[in-house]
Amino acid sequence: DPKDEGIDAQWYAEDHPDSGWHDIAVDVWWERQPVGRQWKEKHGGHYNGFAWYRTQFHAKPAAQGKRHVLHFGAVDEACTVWVNGQHVLDRPFPFEGNTQSWELPFEIEVTEILRFDQPNQITVRVEDNRGLGGIWRSVYLERRGP
Repeated sequence: DPKDEGIDAQWYAEDHPDSGWHDIAVDVWWERQPVGRQWKEKHGGHYNGFAWYRTQFHAKPAAQGKRHVLHFGAVDEACTVWVNGQHVLDRPFPFEGNTQSWELPFEIEVTEILRFDQPNQITVRVEDNRGLGGIWRSVYLERRGP
């Protein structure tokens, strides 16, 4: 999102088309992936700015009624998260003044937002202003409690 147009265009909305989005993994910085290497080759340097990630997942119907958290291993640097089109987190950098927050895990309670009868969608807007950037450690849904 080099033009920073995603918020105004509501790229987080469930019905926003994503067919033109690049494939990207969530366990390595974007600069080390094909999309990042292509950017560097075309523009002569690493991409710094905003980028969006989106995927769908299913929550098991048998887990309905249990507490669920979305666990992020690390996001470099800042991020905003939506689940099923609902805003659930703003995590600025540095988070709570911690300049190492880009390498720390964090969680989001999503129990009340999850759907068990259809796919769920997570959308993440990442902001990186220096160095490597992106969702660079695993993201997963965790059920907690009995």
